[in-house]
Amino acid sequence: MAAEPNPYQSPSTQGSMRSEESLRMEKRRPFTLLEFLVVVAIILWLVALIIPASKGSRSRPMRNSLQQEATERTGE
Repeated sequence: MAAEPNPYQSPSTQGSMRSEESLRMEKRRPFTLLEFLVVVAIILWLVALIIPASKGSRSRPMRNSLQQEATERTGE
């Protein structure tokens, strides 16, 4: 009795003993330009969200120290 071919395997891999990792490497295709641009847009969007928050947290202590210096100079 002959073994029936697996319908879920491609014809080029039927009957051969290839590892799953080598099959994955063969099927990998490069990124398309559209996929690359989407990734770049998401990264830029995240950076645009983070920059104002980091500037705000940096300027708050500076403002407090300036107020403290002004208070010390005026003697209040």
